[in-house]
Amino acid sequence: MINNAYLTKMASRHREHLSGYLGAHKAGKPNNSSLSKSKATTSTEQGTVQSQSKDVPVLFTSSARSRATYLSAKTRPVVKITGKATINHLPDELLLKIFSYLDAGHLLLAARVCKRWLPVAKDNLLWERIVARYCGPSTSASNQTLQSGQNTSAVSSKNLFIKSVSSSRNKKALRFLKKINPFTGLSRDTDKALKSAGVYFQLTLIDQYQNEHVLNSKDVFYHQMAATTRWYDLEVPKIKHIKKIQVHSINPLFFNNKGTAIYNSPYQRSLLLSHDLDWNKVLKRITDFDNLHLLFLPNGFVLCLERCKMLLNWLCLFQGDGELAFVSMGLHCNQLVQRCLLGSSDIPYDIGTHKVIPDDIDSSYGLHDYQCTVEIRTSRNSIWSQQFNCLSCKKENIGSGFAVFPLIRKDYHCDHVILQKKLQFPWKTDAFRGIVENVAWIDVTVLDERGEPFWCISSLSRVGEQCLQKNFDFDYSSEDVYTLSFMDERGKLEAQMSKTDDDNFFMTILNLKLSLDRINAWFGTTYK
Repeated sequence: MINNAYLTKMASRHREHLSGYLGAHKAGKPNNSSLSKSKATTSTEQGTVQSQSKDVPVLFTSSARSRATYLSAKTRPVVKITGKATINHLPDELLLKIFSYLDAGHLLLAARVCKRWLPVAKDNLLWERIVARYCGPSTSASNQTLQSGQNTSAVSSKNLFIKSVSSSRNKKALRFLKKINPFTGLSRDTDKALKSAGVYFQLTLIDQYQNEHVLNSKDVFYHQMAATTRWYDLEVPKIKHIKKIQVHSINPLFFNNKGTAIYNSPYQRSLLLSHDLDWNKVLKRITDFDNLHLLFLPNGFVLCLERCKMLLNWLCLFQGDGELAFVSMGLHCNQLVQRCLLGSSDIPYDIGTHKVIPDDIDSSYGLHDYQCTVEIRTSRNSIWSQQFNCLSCKKENIGSGFAVFPLIRKDYHCDHVILQKKLQFPWKTDAFRGIVENVAWIDVTVLDERGEPFWCISSLSRVGEQCLQKNFDFDYSSEDVYTLSFMDERGKLEAQMSKTDDDNFFMTILNLKLSLDRINAWFGTTYK
């Protein structure tokens, strides 16, 4: 604690210095008393003063010693003030007194104002009282013991408080994950967990000069297996200048009495996605529609580019007036709460390494007893969903590096399903809105024989059209066949459809294909 006699002495010195300063300015002369005192300092103090700015007082020392130690020193260099005094000329003791009236949230915001306030706002004298108030005196006492025994930095009390409030927030959210949805095999209340933690999402666009353009999500829609978030009303640079895209979850630290996150509260960030944009490769992955261009990126990430009427090819789009219209992203619910709350701003949450359990008795180990749940939907509403149990792959169905699991078979009419709603993707910008036909979200969850998630996806996919020479053998016959598919390094989902008389899609084939490399790595097998 600060010596009271020393504080009285320091206050007297400040009054004397301020009185001389004001008197000198009234008379139009420099402050001789302060100059004489400055000349009387020791050689060590003179070196310290010269190393600091003449207009800024000496700051507290770094984490090597605490600010309380600095304040208890017998001598303090006096800085000459030239011109008009500002708040930056206040001694650290007065700033410390002013900051003592702030709560934790405003203190964190004050630390971000400038470098002058940062070390003062981190002072242990401020945060020890906050820790004792919110975390209890025992926690504060244990922190003091830790400081005296291990010589920790002056920001340890602040870190202890943030750790305490974030841990309380996380425990409250993780309680919602105990109940499992039998239809999907995932946590049933993922949406409630994220809403209780006040989580929302932030898009960061990094341009060629490493400038960050940060945008908060406009809305989030939750479904059985995934969530969809989107950004529009974008004020960002030209699309050709964007070199990297990042998505973070924003996790507030402070909540009101009703448990709702306080608006504009200090928060933590957790990295969910980071994607570098190489435009030489991106140009090949753009899908053209009537009034916009869609760019499909990995991990369910979709960019929409406004179409320029005067441009005739893709290359001109990025050299001309191409603008980013909106951004949409699908987030699968598998460990989504953990990924949002337990990651860092630079490194995504590590979901852990799967433990391989070998089996030398079962000759078809890793090829049977899968469960697959598929949902086709828009951003807001479900179009069709179905669960497929006890899936098995015969060894003769292994080929081209995949194990094939038929979900809907062409020759079994009882398997065929009619999609009662149109496949479409509604979009919205700050000024316009519309619908892209024959584009829909696909959510897939594949569980292995132990009920562990083996493959989880949430991605936007386009319906393609192909022409066949002969008709399908079912009631709604047509020469045109439509395909809906998705593929990544873990597997493929392939569907074939036709259209009914009222233009609804009629699904006749649906195949799940899992990568043999992933099966071998997951189960310790050697299938080829």
